[in-house]
Amino acid sequence: AAAAAAAAAAAADAAARESLTAFEIAVVVEAAKVVEAAAVAEESAEARRSKLRARMAEKFDYTAPDNALPFKVMLGTDAHSGESRDCVTFEHAKISDAAPSNNSSKLTVFEHVPGSRVYHNMFPIYSLPNGRSCHYYYPGRALVEVVAVALEDPPVRPATCASLGHFEFTNPAIHTQLSKPSLDKFPLGHRPVPELCSLPLRHTLDVKSAEMRSRDTFGDLKERPFEVDVREEKILRVTKEELTQPGLFREPWMLHRSGFKSRMTECESRDFYDGAAIYRSMCDLDWRRVSSKPRIGNFFAASLHGNDVEEGIAECRAVLEKHYKTVLQCHRYYSQTSLKGSSFALNFNALSEINTTCKFADEHSMFAKQGHLDSLFIACNVSDGIASTEVGHNADANSFDRFEFVEYLLRVADAKYVKEGTEPLLADALERLIKDNIGNNAHANARVDPNAFRRDNMYCEAVDNVLRGADKVPASQWFDAEGKRTYPHASTSKVLRAVYDWGLALQRGQYKHVMMDTWRQILTAGQLHKHGFSMRLASMVFVLSQMYVADEMKHWQRHQSLRYVDFLECICRVADMMNLPTKEHLLEEGYVSYQDFTERRKAEAEAAASGKEAPAESRESAAGRRGAGGGAAGPRGSVGPKGGGMAKEAPETSTPPEMGLHYKLRGFLDFFFCSLHGELAGEGASTVYSDTSLISLMRKTKA
Repeated sequence: AAAAAAAAAAAADAAARESLTAFEIAVVVEAAKVVEAAAVAEESAEARRSKLRARMAEKFDYTAPDNALPFKVMLGTDAHSGESRDCVTFEHAKISDAAPSNNSSKLTVFEHVPGSRVYHNMFPIYSLPNGRSCHYYYPGRALVEVVAVALEDPPVRPATCASLGHFEFTNPAIHTQLSKPSLDKFPLGHRPVPELCSLPLRHTLDVKSAEMRSRDTFGDLKERPFEVDVREEKILRVTKEELTQPGLFREPWMLHRSGFKSRMTECESRDFYDGAAIYRSMCDLDWRRVSSKPRIGNFFAASLHGNDVEEGIAECRAVLEKHYKTVLQCHRYYSQTSLKGSSFALNFNALSEINTTCKFADEHSMFAKQGHLDSLFIACNVSDGIASTEVGHNADANSFDRFEFVEYLLRVADAKYVKEGTEPLLADALERLIKDNIGNNAHANARVDPNAFRRDNMYCEAVDNVLRGADKVPASQWFDAEGKRTYPHASTSKVLRAVYDWGLALQRGQYKHVMMDTWRQILTAGQLHKHGFSMRLASMVFVLSQMYVADEMKHWQRHQSLRYVDFLECICRVADMMNLPTKEHLLEEGYVSYQDFTERRKAEAEAAASGKEAPAESRESAAGRRGAGGGAAGPRGSVGPKGGGMAKEAPETSTPPEMGLHYKLRGFLDFFFCSLHGELAGEGASTVYSDTSLISLMRKTKA
């Protein structure tokens, strides 16, 4: 049958070869060669395996002796316990009665040759006790890593006999049972009594037998006779009862209901401060007036020399708006420094002071010498292109309004920096002129923010009470039955209003509000000039107390006058600068009146200037004041306002510097009313005055 099958296969092969092409026959031949090569390789691999088994058999003897015991290996980790662990059993064939099974577990071990990489990633390497390394192969199951078994902690060493049975050994339970002693030999709770300490060398207590030192004598104290002392003591008991009443509601002081409330409706900013909105309106108006001049276009075209003119003008406009507050304060301060002409416009002398102080003029410059700046003054002081309705009350041809000062700064920046080649752009030159020249070199009072004094000193309850005269009214009348504030007005408020009306009467109805000249007359009547308060200071206080007006040309009367609330701020600023003592303080220092205070201070100043000794009366009064604890006057300008005050221009001070504005205001009003009463009453009149008499005198003067 086999021969027949072979013959049939050969015949089929021959028939198949006849039907195949030459290429197909070649492919079949190559396939046969590949199969034959694979068979040869398999035989060579089997031969290599046989050689490896023979070599391993020479190194390891796996023949078990006749008395060999079965060996079990537990494979698993700490997570496996009990029957879930894998158990591999190795038994000798002679004693193994179990039937052979194809599924029995086998653990194969073979030595690891150092440097061999054949089983590098197949089997892990284990270290044997003899120092060699080997591989383990467990077919059909996963081979786990070596599990380290930690030793248990040894039991605590017993300290007493009874504690011998209070722990368990790590051995089986029989050892624990054997370790427990019987209760008849060591009963629970048995504690041996320790020996007592030795007796002291002597008795420290009063005992019956002090000469003996036995244990019984140390605790045997002497018996003392029982004595009862009966005394009578009177005990006074004081009972205190506290009655807690519910707190009463007291409305807090509010600025919009105080004596300054009219500013919300009178000033253009509609606020108690000059805010960003009013500054922006003023800047827009000044820039519009500068741009409307016919010659300014040629100036921008020449200064920007070929650049985008519209963009350059917009950049200059942005720089001016950014630093407009500094420009405005500089113009406001230097306008009132000269007593000639208007105090609200820069004349030629004031502008020359700016050129010198702010270092505009440079004798080493080719375009910014003093002569060039004088020519710029003439060029800017031309009102061509400005409507006649906007020229305003300032008809002086030799003074600068706000917009003309802005144009002057543009031309000075061009001459000083652009033409000299220091700054290529006009906007950068203008910013440098305002920041470096004006900001760093202008007078300190030219950089004063009027809002600072209002915020830090004036707008408070204490100052409002003094101006309204509420400090002379009992505090119980400040509130009604429901706890709301009544804001009472007393005699001080009436006198201040009478002084303001008296100033209006001096103007003969020409203006609706107090003007600069009238304000100077009021201060002169109050004799402030005799205490070092100059007219220049009066002008400075006047302009600082005003709220800004956007269009100063159209509304020139509002721009150059004081409303009643502005007049109150002027009084507060003068009081802060004068810093005069109150009546009580004068009497404590030994002065009879403000006239006596003025005369003695004047005599002391003249004596100090001439180098002679002061009059005896003045020396005695000064000594009496020092003995009474009164302080002498500080140096000129030593005490000024904490916020927004002027520097080194205040007259001599006498009030302690730690006193607030309300204290200074009371002292100044006492002095001012007393001086005003003496001026209106004439020479020889009594220095003692009352608010009613002062009001009647001012009414008679008006009539």
